[in-house]
Amino acid sequence: MKKFLESTRVVWQDKLIGPAIWLSLLIIVFSFSFFIFNFSKLPPEVPLFYSRPWGEEQLALNWQLAILPALSLIIFLVDLILAAKLYSQESLLAQILVWSSTIFSLLTTITLVKIITLIT
Repeated sequence: MKKFLESTRVVWQDKLIGPAIWLSLLIIVFSFSFFIFNFSKLPPEVPLFYSRPWGEEQLALNWQLAILPALSLIIFLVDLILAAKLYSQESLLAQILVWSSTIFSLLTTITLVKIITLIT
C-alpha cells in the first residue's frame, strides 16, 4: 500500500499527467455542479439515449442525467489507479490513460450541457 501511495504521489507530480488530473477534476466538478444547479428546471423526462429509435425510447428520467458525470468520475478514478500502478514501467501508457479520461470527461460534460440547454 505504501508503494502504491508513493507512486500516486509521483504521478500527480508528473509535468504531463498532473495538469490532466487537475483539468479532469475541474471538468467533473463543473459537470456535477451544472447538473445540480439546473435540476429544478428539467422536465420529468429528458432525451438521453440517442442511439435508440426516435420517440419515447430515447427518454430517461431527469435524475438519470447524473449518469454522465458519475461515469466520468468512475473512469477517471480507474484510469488514475491504473496510471499510478503502471507509471514506473510505462510512463507513456500512464499519460495516455490520464489524458484519455480527461477527454472523456470533457465529452460527457459537453453532452450534458447540450442536453440540458436543449430542453430548458
